[in-house]
Amino acid sequence: MRKIKEIIRLSEKCSLSRKGIARSCGISKNTVKDYLERYEKSGITFDAIRDMNDQDVYWLLFPEKKEQKSEHERDKIDFAYLFRELKKKSVTLDQLYQEYKVSKPNGLGRSQFYYWYQQWLSSTEISMRQQHRGGETCYVVYGRKVFRNAKRFIRATVGSNNIKNPQYTI
Repeated sequence: MRKIKEIIRLSEKCSLSRKGIARSCGISKNTVKDYLERYEKSGITFDAIRDMNDQDVYWLLFPEKKEQKSEHERDKIDFAYLFRELKKKSVTLDQLYQEYKVSKPNGLGRSQFYYWYQQWLSSTEISMRQQHRGGETCYVVYGRKVFRNAKRFIRATVGSNNIKNPQYTI
């Protein structure tokens, strides 16, 4: 939360130093300096901004920020497409990120790309809930790729709602 009005109040009404204001608000001295310099350049009085909300005061002191695009780069990514592509064999999120960077060189960085994909994934209601009786069904899960001359490990899971995570290795 921004404390612009509090910084201006402490400077105008309490006559605190920048260092005292920084200590009182728990922010850096450079931030206090920047806010107070912008406040002095704007020519606005504290009485004029007292009844304004913090966002309006911020737009008065930082008009160039208001002109920037409000649309985020992450809103332009089609996460549903990424989800569908990841279902294909041998497709990784890293490969999809490389494709994204080719199409949008100034787009999100790798960690932000992964973060927003995970956020999208957790917000979707993907479920494959199935009802089973104990011992009625056996599921066998193989790896995605088949390696030649390698010993295959098969994980079998007995479908049951009563037994928590039963797995057998064959």
